[in-house]
Amino acid sequence: MKLGIEHFGTLVRPRVITHTFVFETAIPIEIEDWWQKVHYLYKYRSIFQAEQVTETFDKPLEEIFSEMSFGDLSTTSNYSSSYVGKIVGFIVLCRNQYFFIDSKEKFKSLENKPDNKNNVHIISAAVRFYKGFSADPETNQNIVLEQDICDNSKEHIWFYCRQHLLPLEHLIHFESIKVGELVSTKNRSYLALEISQPNKPSFYKTGSWSSKVIKVLCCNNSLVVKFFPNKKFSVSRFPSE
Repeated sequence: MKLGIEHFGTLVRPRVITHTFVFETAIPIEIEDWWQKVHYLYKYRSIFQAEQVTETFDKPLEEIFSEMSFGDLSTTSNYSSSYVGKIVGFIVLCRNQYFFIDSKEKFKSLENKPDNKNNVHIISAAVRFYKGFSADPETNQNIVLEQDICDNSKEHIWFYCRQHLLPLEHLIHFESIKVGELVSTKNRSYLALEISQPNKPSFYKTGSWSSKVIKVLCCNNSLVVKFFPNKKFSVSRFPSE
């Protein structure tokens, strides 16, 4: 699952929050120049970036994320205390030059310049985080609440590999799976056997998509495995005899 320009404003969660690069908007440097200096470390983000987050905020990780909670996405009453990110831009590479794109219009403008067609490539997605979200009763769309996390995330932009971001709606669908339901992907079907919600105090450096662990029986080979949310799936009741 790979998010693109059409996902501006989409609410998301990253695979691991601390596998990131954090840009401080207060520092006197353009995002493009900053990215040019850090991009070579991109493939090592799982090794180095927890340290970079700590250094950026000058706090230990447990203190930085003390106001962030997984919540339970299967229950609407918990939305206001369930952390969420919002895509606010992308780093793109065009003809060996990096650009920070913060609107669909800017992307189209760059793409439509002479010789740029098929030469604009998305490198990373920019995210800001919030303590929770709510459902807008008029549009039935989920919207972020105004409280930002981590010393006001309006002062920081978090950059992620876009393959590691999953839409909030997809994660709500995942956490709504119930025991006994049939979960089908493109090539396989699974029977949901066990759903647990273990305590994950360090989820910001271990796994940040969902608070739930879902074990399923693979209908193809009868193996019991963990089912992860990073694939498209549908849910139905297991057919009764």
